[in-house]
Amino acid sequence: MMILINGGSSSGKSGFAETLIVEQAKKEEMMAEAAGKSMRGGARKTDLRHQPSCYLATMIAWDEECRERIRKHRKMREKKNFMTIECPVDLLKAEVPARSRCLLECVSNLAANEMYRRDMEDPENGAMERILEGIRMIRKNADFLVVVTNDVSGDQGPYSEETEAYRKLLGRINCALAGEADEVYEVICGEPVMVKKKKREDTEVEERRTDRSVDRQRGIRLFVGGAYQGKSNLAMREAVTEENRFILVADGEQSPLEDAFDSEAVLNLHIYIRRLIDAVLGEYDGKREGDRVFCDSIRSEINERTEAVRDPAERTSAGETKMVREQTKETENIEIRIEEVMYRYLDMILKKNPNAVITCDEIGCGIVPIDKTDRLWREMSGDACQYLAARAAKVCRVVCGIPMALKGGAT
Repeated sequence: MMILINGGSSSGKSGFAETLIVEQAKKEEMMAEAAGKSMRGGARKTDLRHQPSCYLATMIAWDEECRERIRKHRKMREKKNFMTIECPVDLLKAEVPARSRCLLECVSNLAANEMYRRDMEDPENGAMERILEGIRMIRKNADFLVVVTNDVSGDQGPYSEETEAYRKLLGRINCALAGEADEVYEVICGEPVMVKKKKREDTEVEERRTDRSVDRQRGIRLFVGGAYQGKSNLAMREAVTEENRFILVADGEQSPLEDAFDSEAVLNLHIYIRRLIDAVLGEYDGKREGDRVFCDSIRSEINERTEAVRDPAERTSAGETKMVREQTKETENIEIRIEEVMYRYLDMILKKNPNAVITCDEIGCGIVPIDKTDRLWREMSGDACQYLAARAAKVCRVVCGIPMALKGGAT
């Protein structure tokens, strides 16, 4: 049995994980008492009731802050019958007793330790494989394994290239572990929310049969979540409606803005929105000249519509018309212009590509950015998700590669 626990910093993950281990120990003790596992004479079975649970500690005490955090966690484990095994790297070398209860904390530390270890020339290469192989080995030895990890995906940065590589590594590891785990929880404000529950084999077979026989849902389908949570893979699977069918994919990282109008999967909408903002503000490089041209065409269309609906009777003289235009120019806010362009862009997607599967990062968490453009991007991305979700047939939030339906039924 393997359980993965995910959540933000100081969300209550450790306390919940320790509770699961303690409850499992009590359950085993009750089962042992009932079955009489400790036998007298003849063939003897091992009595596991009083064996300590294993705490696999991954933090390295680099400084006093780290040491204080270690002391805090040790205090939490007092009187809970834990045996600490230090394994900041090389999980494969961890000596875990057979049939034990294990708590591994935490994968985020382990990923950083493996990525930046000094005894390898290129430690980042193979870091994911080393961690996953180690956890699989521990799972084989342990009857009950709880793995704690951190969610570092829920804000926009900006981050250095090195930090972004770490976020990507941890996200990929979390998705892989969630796929292998029997149960997955996200802990929010100390409250565990079940993301994945172990299914019976007959239920899984029936779900696969149903999935093959029923047509995919029509209408806009929106997948949101933190960075590197597996949204793109889920979206592209959702977009395929026939076996081995090729689909068109528009990606905000590299595809033209117009590609979102005729592609079955539209990935990284938040990047498309940032490109719209930069184009309106004139903050782009030569590679994005097409974005400026596209936004200019939308602005021209909006201006033409504004002129068309204005009552001609109001324009009694050339001087009065000029005065109105100057007042409009003075009061027009750059943020309003960006909003107009963004909502027009979203409306074009809804009209021209009504069955698109769209992904968008949640970038509204974390500290409010100092940079005004970054703040605007954060707000506009949230507004865009609200706008599309209200008109979507299906909305899912993705955690560690697992979709949770917020709208439109089961995933």
